[in-house]
Amino acid sequence: MPTFFSHCPHCETMLKKADVNVNEEIFSSYPRDVQEDYFKLSELTREVKKFYGERLSIKVIDPMSFEGIAKCIRYRTKKFPLFVVNGKEKMTGWLDIEELKDLVGKHIN
Repeated sequence: MPTFFSHCPHCETMLKKADVNVNEEIFSSYPRDVQEDYFKLSELTREVKKFYGERLSIKVIDPMSFEGIAKCIRYRTKKFPLFVVNGKEKMTGWLDIEELKDLVGKHIN
């Protein structure tokens, strides 16, 4: 999962008005497989969020960030993506949308 850094809100507004998208330039420099994983994860999260709506809160964490490293240690994994529901149940690897809906559905009433 690529990590994006941004400018302050005022600078972001100015850059957008100047038609400069720094994040897009940075993202396009990532290898193709990283870009594809990013889009795949984005699609999965969008679909499951659309299905469960406000009942679901999603947090995407870069495994190379401090928080991500802590989560990897806590959930004892080196495989990604890692899906954790309610801090209890975890699954690693690429799930299809139905598997992800079922995983989340076990914990949402």
